[in-house]
Amino acid sequence: MLRRLLLVLASLVVSLALVEGVTRMWLKFQGRGYTRAATEQAIGEVLNAVGGLTAGVDAELDERGQRKGPKYQLQPYTGYVPYRTASLTTEMVKHFRSGKGDAYEILVQGGSVAAGFQGRGLDALTQYLEESGETAGRPVEVFGLSVPGYKQPQQFTQLAYLLSQGCHPDLVINLDGLNELRIGSGNLGAGFEPSFPSRGHWGSLLSKQGTEQEEFEDLLRVHQAQTNVLDLGQEILDRGDCASAFMGILALSRIAGARAEWAAAQEALTARRTDNLSRKGALGYGVPKKGRDGVRESVACWKRSSLAMHQLCEARGIRYVHVLQPTMHDKGSKVLTEDERRVGIGDARLHPAVVRGYPLLRRALAELRELGVEAIDACNTFEDVEQTVYVDSCHFTQEGNAILGFNIAKEMGLTSSEGSAAGAFPVVESEVAAQAEPQALAEIDSVIADDE
Repeated sequence: MLRRLLLVLASLVVSLALVEGVTRMWLKFQGRGYTRAATEQAIGEVLNAVGGLTAGVDAELDERGQRKGPKYQLQPYTGYVPYRTASLTTEMVKHFRSGKGDAYEILVQGGSVAAGFQGRGLDALTQYLEESGETAGRPVEVFGLSVPGYKQPQQFTQLAYLLSQGCHPDLVINLDGLNELRIGSGNLGAGFEPSFPSRGHWGSLLSKQGTEQEEFEDLLRVHQAQTNVLDLGQEILDRGDCASAFMGILALSRIAGARAEWAAAQEALTARRTDNLSRKGALGYGVPKKGRDGVRESVACWKRSSLAMHQLCEARGIRYVHVLQPTMHDKGSKVLTEDERRVGIGDARLHPAVVRGYPLLRRALAELRELGVEAIDACNTFEDVEQTVYVDSCHFTQEGNAILGFNIAKEMGLTSSEGSAAGAFPVVESEVAAQAEPQALAEIDSVIADDE
């Protein structure tokens, strides 16, 4: 009996080793490779994202009494703002009112992609600004006021407010494009004004002023789905499943499924709030959709807002640079890796509003250049980049941000076309999670797919 048991155990060990070997060979054949650290980091990033905001609602307190995600509040000019950005805005106003000093000030605006760029991407751009002599040897000071979910005219109204309060930066960089299409079209599709802030953020903040009883059941579903993801992820990490390539790939699949259920629950909550606010006649809700084109309206608003920002800056001697951001949903802009397809597209494929809208944005960008705007088309930044640079459907790795920073510097005339950012900023080992930009991922709102 004992001998038979030992034979069964030995067969099981051999079978598991064979499965593990085949899995690793398959991954290697695909050019992906496998590391335990990268897989555990990928799961950790999901737990961080899911542990943050829930459909715009402030995150629960952690064991130290601190919030896990950025806390939002209503703002009279931009609709909403994280407390951290509100604090930075106050600091910026105080800085300029107290006397500018000798620094070269840079203001960065946009959504969560711009927020991620404020890290290593802006470091790369700043390096070229200094080396080109643009800063005239002055120390550089950066005010990164990009906010997840922002789209035009939020950047325009943010800039107008800052200028009205006496701020006078030397350079304003506006990095945007994707949110205008995804959020604008999503707003109108739900019967919400496309030029208004994202319905996920705006609706959540309005609902907090008097939450409807019927929303609590949806909130409970979101909370339960969130708990399922967090418990599953922690269980996988505690068991050490990621030591095995086979178990690690299985774990990633299970986490992705649980996260999808969480996202679906958030979408249901956001839809409920949209419906409630429409019935109550809230401003911007219940607008007629017939005869309207959310994509074209969003592109027109984007163009007018950027021109207005240029005119505000030009009148004050401020250099304004508008950058159309790259995105994997812009067909042909990058040959996607398997990791990028998995985390960025999945079963949903390319976003139709972005596929249709990006050619319109490029056309509008050309028209802005004819009107004197320093408008940069960065859509093909990753056209010849073979490694993974997208960590999800729109955000970049640190290496991706550095490459974008180099490309923007080149288009601004700060460096020659020779060389690339890849040489100056080393690539982290291949797995997508190992390259993730922590600050960008921490500030990403996992509200709904259209509100990223």
